[in-house]
Amino acid sequence: MRPLTTLLLFLTSVVLGVVIWWSERDLRQAPTSADGDDSGVALLRLEPDTIGKIVIKRPGGETVLGRKDGYWFIESPVADRADPEVMESLLDLLSHLTVLDQIPVDDIGSREELQPEALGLTGEQVIRVELFSGPAEGEEAPEEPAHVVLLGNPTPLTNSLYARVPEDEDRPDVYVVDGNPRKLLDDPVAALRDRHLFLAPTEQIVEIVVKTPRGDIEIKRKITPPTADWTLVRPLQTRADLERIDKLLAALTALRVEEVIESGDLPGPPPNPVPDGSVALQLRRYGVEEPLTIYLNPAREDKADDEEAGRALPLVEARVSDRPAVFELRTDLLDSLPTSPNAFRDPHLAAIPLQTVFAIRIDSHANPPVILKTARTPDGVEWFSQRNGTEEFANRGQIIQLIEAINEEEVLDFVADADTDPAEYGLAQPAVQVAISHYERQPDTAPDGAPAGSAGQLGIAKKVLNLGYVETEVNGVPSHRLFASFSGEPFLYEIDPTFAENVPTHPLKWKDLRILAFNPISLRKIVRRRASEGTEIELTYDYRRDDWDATLDGENRKDEINREAVRKIRNTLGALTANRWITPSPQAFQALNTPDAEIEVTLEKVDRATGDARPTTHLLRFAKANEAVSAADRSLENYYGRLDDSPDIFQIDYKTYRDLIIPPLGTRVTTPE
Repeated sequence: MRPLTTLLLFLTSVVLGVVIWWSERDLRQAPTSADGDDSGVALLRLEPDTIGKIVIKRPGGETVLGRKDGYWFIESPVADRADPEVMESLLDLLSHLTVLDQIPVDDIGSREELQPEALGLTGEQVIRVELFSGPAEGEEAPEEPAHVVLLGNPTPLTNSLYARVPEDEDRPDVYVVDGNPRKLLDDPVAALRDRHLFLAPTEQIVEIVVKTPRGDIEIKRKITPPTADWTLVRPLQTRADLERIDKLLAALTALRVEEVIESGDLPGPPPNPVPDGSVALQLRRYGVEEPLTIYLNPAREDKADDEEAGRALPLVEARVSDRPAVFELRTDLLDSLPTSPNAFRDPHLAAIPLQTVFAIRIDSHANPPVILKTARTPDGVEWFSQRNGTEEFANRGQIIQLIEAINEEEVLDFVADADTDPAEYGLAQPAVQVAISHYERQPDTAPDGAPAGSAGQLGIAKKVLNLGYVETEVNGVPSHRLFASFSGEPFLYEIDPTFAENVPTHPLKWKDLRILAFNPISLRKIVRRRASEGTEIELTYDYRRDDWDATLDGENRKDEINREAVRKIRNTLGALTANRWITPSPQAFQALNTPDAEIEVTLEKVDRATGDARPTTHLLRFAKANEAVSAADRSLENYYGRLDDSPDIFQIDYKTYRDLIIPPLGTRVTTPE
């Protein structure tokens, strides 16, 4: 590009910039005199967030509203809370009164339709709105309004009215403005009064007292560190039902006033005791000393006709301790809100954080104790089981399942809340005891109520679950009921008898289900013998070349190797996992004396003490545990298994067994019989 062209473009951009700046300057300084044209600009240049007080003056009276701590309140002629959403709409309307046209002051009164009474800017129709700025911190509220506007009658144009700015000498004209806030200002108390019966952030509620004809139910939580979930503290102390409390708070925030039937003084305290069919709720907000009380009782009469009343929710009278009125609203809270403390209890058996558990002991009458504990290993924290004087890896999945089962088990019945005869429920000598040791934050107070010196610190706790059976009959068939309690607690629960399936009492049942686990790099040889074939197949693996050699009864069959099949056999052995462990069974031992299949696996392992690599051979035996009814039911077959000379017998499913005996020689993988 030539220098002359560049210079011309630069000068052009400078000129355009000056023109744009001058145009915007004229717009910002738009004339506000009677001779000017204010069309398209806002009548009031106000920022809603800066307004701290509003005075609405009408021939019928004056209404004053003030903002405090971010909330709007009606200060006179009644003292009540203003609806935050409606107040936001009002301020938005006032700040967006856009000038559509203007009538010069000299034309006012020149024709009948331009008389001040016809415009509604005098007499019974005019509304004067004064807006005061909120005081800055440390300053007193201003005595003079920042903005004043007179609102008159609607104009022939849709959603518009006549308006004046009386305090502005430079703007004596009458304006036609787009926007009509009169619907909020003709009866400001009725329009601006808060229709939310309850207005407080539910996340800041820390105490709820439900006052019923049967007594008070008190629930508390702690929202400052260390936090604590909702707890039932009166008339009994136990965990609370978090879901029910969330629903209660959501229902309270959803209540909307239909009608104000009385307005005057603040209501007094609700009757004590609360009459039948009524309820009082006392809510305490964090950092606020005085609790809020909501008293609900059935309305004296429902004005809806029979058909409408049948579809609508019940009509209820409501009184709120900080609001000087009696309200009517529709809600089913009086019917749905429980009056029993048990209804507010956590319906689950316990709430033990899984990540805090480090030891479990299970005692029963029939078997040795199950002892499970965590220990740190080079691979991280692992669970171990102590059995027959030795430690072995434990079944981590089953431990997780146990803790989750305890936490998720729903109580069928809260049988007792005080000390009772445990023998009546099979708990004098529990059939099973599960002792769970876990870390727990220490409470803020000691048992005597004094501040605890270890408040908030991490300590060790032990929770012991007792299980007892009571024999019974259901339709003449013998059955049993399962009862539970925790040592040191007065509560007694009935739970589903199937819960016991989550608590195996034999130590073998908690052994790790991993039978073999190895990396293909360590594999050297697999030898498989099957009684039905009467043959021995030997597969030798060279991991450096990822290559296999094979012999069948000593004869070289390398050319017949099916690599897909041998890879499946190798991978299945390298991650061989049992379905479950079998407690000592003569039938299983007898079956494994004549196995259906034997597999020898030779691995090269490094001795950690010497660093030397040496081969180790494991022998696996498998025998059918049950016979399938038909070929279609083969998936239901299970097989006993045994590793080396271990007395422990495990079980695998048909699919795993099939992957172990798949033919390794041939052109394609076939499903073995």
